[in-house]
Amino acid sequence: MEQTSKRFKIEAHVDYLSEELEVHKEAGPDGPHFTCYLDEHRIAVLWKNTYGEWEQVWGTLDSLSVHSISVAIEEAD
Repeated sequence: MEQTSKRFKIEAHVDYLSEELEVHKEAGPDGPHFTCYLDEHRIAVLWKNTYGEWEQVWGTLDSLSVHSISVAIEEAD
């Protein structure tokens, strides 16, 4: 049986600051979604589209923060 939820911690740059984030990976109909928390506050939901590009589906992070988080997720997952 496939695991539907996974939690892990990553280090990434958010708004130019190095932060420790908690990431919750959950299965979705179009692939896994990664909900990112900073100090127990949800700051973003990311997923990798069918072209292999990371997209922010919820949140207001800048593109550099999304890139930093996505690289850290790929290293940790």
